[in-house]
Amino acid sequence: MVMLVVFVGLDAAGKTSIKVYLETLDLDAAKNTVMSNHNETYERGSLRIEVFPGQEILRFKEPLYATFFPAVDKIVFVVDASNRERFKEAKKYWEFLKHMIDKYCSKTPQLIVLAHKQDLKESVLSDVILNEIFDQKDIGKYKIIPLETSIYDPISISLLLMTIHDGKNIGLDKITESLRQRAKADVAFVFDGHVLPISYSSAGRDIRPINLISDVICSLEKIGTIKTFVSVFEDESNIIAVSKKIDSERVIIGVYNYRENTKNVLDLCIQTLGYYIKEIRKRAWGGW
Repeated sequence: MVMLVVFVGLDAAGKTSIKVYLETLDLDAAKNTVMSNHNETYERGSLRIEVFPGQEILRFKEPLYATFFPAVDKIVFVVDASNRERFKEAKKYWEFLKHMIDKYCSKTPQLIVLAHKQDLKESVLSDVILNEIFDQKDIGKYKIIPLETSIYDPISISLLLMTIHDGKNIGLDKITESLRQRAKADVAFVFDGHVLPISYSSAGRDIRPINLISDVICSLEKIGTIKTFVSVFEDESNIIAVSKKIDSERVIIGVYNYRENTKNVLDLCIQTLGYYIKEIRKRAWGGW
């Protein structure tokens, strides 16, 4: 069973940049995308993301919605939060999009609204986007979840993945938090299929270690497939990661800067990995 997510928004909102970043974690590639005249697709396991073109001549073509919306599970509405001059245009598109949802969707999909390009100083937060583009009735009816994202902030894109996979409602966030607490660690993380974590738990507000963990995991996977990785750094910080291959995808679970006994923490990570695969993973990828 495929989980279908559709990315929509005006041209130059950043939809393709997010898609390329999800595929590669390559900022240069994500920054230098070109406008597309057709759908673009990102696939991982049973997740399929369709990125709709944003040019005015294409985004109002009804056959596009008639084809994909009957099976859509979630819609991600990407708004360039730095360009308030186009909010009226985005609102006009939302009115059309709302009609397409009501006409073609077999169920009311969850709507994720991204206040994107938060790296730009002119950008506004998601509450401004909601107030200027959506009314309160829409926010309730379409189960709108607002997020703030930037391709320069890997954690914001990871939060998008966590929301797509519904980590809070399926129990994924709880096992990550439990692992972190039991290991007395600063950070616990779960990678599954994507090159960014689909769940993490942090003891504080400093998210820099999570960005570094993503870099470490990606670098190690380029060397070879991780089975078990344990490292202690010069400043006495440490990291443990364990993994298992499921079909063509990788599941990696671990902790950073733990204070429990290393063997005990390694056992905790292995136990959590087994529990995730047995009890949670099917819901993350197929429980919608």
